[in-house]
Amino acid sequence: MVQEYELLYERIIRLVRQRIDSGQLKPGERVPSLRHMSQLEKVSVATVIEAYQRLEAEGRLISQPQSGYYVAYSAQGQAATVPGLKAQERLPLEAREVTVDNLHLTVAEVCADHQMVPFGAALVSPVLLPGDKLARLMGRALRMQPVESQQYMQPRGYLPLRYEIAKRMQSHGVHGCTEEDIVITAGCMEAIAISLSAVTSPGDAVAVESPVFSGFLLLLESLHLKAIEVRTDPKKGMDLGQLEALFQGKRVQSCLLSANFQNPLGFMMSDEDKQALVQLATLYEVPLVEDDIYAECGYGRQVPRSLKSFDEQGIVLYCSSFSKVLIPGYRVGWAMPGRFLAEFARIKLSRTVTSSSPAQLALSQFIQQGGYEQHLRRLRHLLASQVSQTRQAIERAFPEGTALSAPQGGFLLWLKFPQQVDAKALFLQAREQKISIVPGTLFSMTDAYRSCIRVSCGFPWSKKLENGLTNLASLVSEML
Repeated sequence: MVQEYELLYERIIRLVRQRIDSGQLKPGERVPSLRHMSQLEKVSVATVIEAYQRLEAEGRLISQPQSGYYVAYSAQGQAATVPGLKAQERLPLEAREVTVDNLHLTVAEVCADHQMVPFGAALVSPVLLPGDKLARLMGRALRMQPVESQQYMQPRGYLPLRYEIAKRMQSHGVHGCTEEDIVITAGCMEAIAISLSAVTSPGDAVAVESPVFSGFLLLLESLHLKAIEVRTDPKKGMDLGQLEALFQGKRVQSCLLSANFQNPLGFMMSDEDKQALVQLATLYEVPLVEDDIYAECGYGRQVPRSLKSFDEQGIVLYCSSFSKVLIPGYRVGWAMPGRFLAEFARIKLSRTVTSSSPAQLALSQFIQQGGYEQHLRRLRHLLASQVSQTRQAIERAFPEGTALSAPQGGFLLWLKFPQQVDAKALFLQAREQKISIVPGTLFSMTDAYRSCIRVSCGFPWSKKLENGLTNLASLVSEML
């Protein structure tokens, strides 16, 4: 049944692409409405929504509230005007000591400044999140459950919340998951930190993507772990051939990665590659630490499968959080550490004992009340639209030679400029104009991404954002 559904929406996607490429549908022209297209092609409205949202994420369509979908002005010939990204070829496949400079802290402070045009922080705007409702639920918990909210929870976390998380994991393909498999943490980063501590020792090497989320480099440095950057395709993910060579040669003791909507590239690994990677990890006994924090931010109706869903031997330590889709300030994440559960729980107990009691109570109530799925459906649509609008603006404003990612989910874009552009200098100049970005140098131990930046699309499109991108494009042009 799933295969039939996928073929139906793929057929709509192919049809619209053909009409755009042939000129039947012109830039700015309204495409058939959801209902009209469903009648024409004899499919459900839900199928058309799925297809249109994916076309919007590709940058071919753009949605207008209360009006419908329109052909993007750059949909024709997009590949020629904005070239796609390629995997970085010249990466030394060797373990390196991880050392990061003070630029990481400077960038973090700039991204946290609310006066900036917010292209820096990988956060969703508070106006898109149910913060008020969660605050009311937390207040209610403090009044109605004073003992639970003021005392330590169980070290593994609040049982009803773990139960709700386990149910969601089951619905996403992790069959057999129960609340006993889940440990609540202080955000996803703590889950990842404890996972790495459970499967490595100081001096060990960890395979990571390239570019890699800058926060992971900070974490590896703090744990005194080495890193090996693995070639990563912007559309497919890590090079499995390189990974197998590392696994077979026992050159890494773990692998840290995101299979769904990776930060910063936004790719999603195919199910075939996910399964193949888990099989390799199982064969060579290399634990996989999976960061799946963006899984709920896909542009389709279905949450993609995780590496964990293919894990039969407990080799995957799954980590996620509510920070990207509900509320970042509560710092509530979780892990499903598989065969490493006992060691994970021991380390968690020794570090932070437990996680915030009121936050766990509020989140548990929110999910139980049934508003979570409705919120996620709305959020996914808004994120897809915001990414599409930002891509459109970049294509219009930035100079020739700019390469741009086409994420399949999440809300981050990766830009690569001609080599004359120094991303670090661009960051400093943008800061002077009250614009926050993240320079590519933070995403590697090498200088491979010195001409790249990451742009966040977590805030609703506005004139302020449009002007910010225009000013940023001018700064880039001045460097050429």
